[in-house]
Amino acid sequence: SNDMPSFQELELDVLRWAEARQIIPNSSSQVQALKLVYEVGELCDALIKKDRDGVIDGIGDALVVLIILADIERLDLLSCLKFIKETVTMEADVRVSLNDATPAQWDQMR
Repeated sequence: SNDMPSFQELELDVLRWAEARQIIPNSSSQVQALKLVYEVGELCDALIKKDRDGVIDGIGDALVVLIILADIERLDLLSCLKFIKETVTMEADVRVSLNDATPAQWDQMR
């Protein structure tokens, strides 16, 4: 249905939630990055167990942490995605499989 909120609206809901719980004023990028690693670990656990609800929960939790982390860094997820899309488009001609990369190409990718 058309009642589904946009990504920006959901992002704003997450940020309001994080502000209300004093997460954003009292946290740091490093703390949120560690939390992201934890949530990705939970996601991997759910994938191994073939726990569909756990997978959905893990992806959702990781996204929430990424939204908060981006906000602390004065960024947002869509602008980061847009940046990556533009970067990948520009580099499309030099992209190779990691397995086939020469040392020079590895340096280019880093």
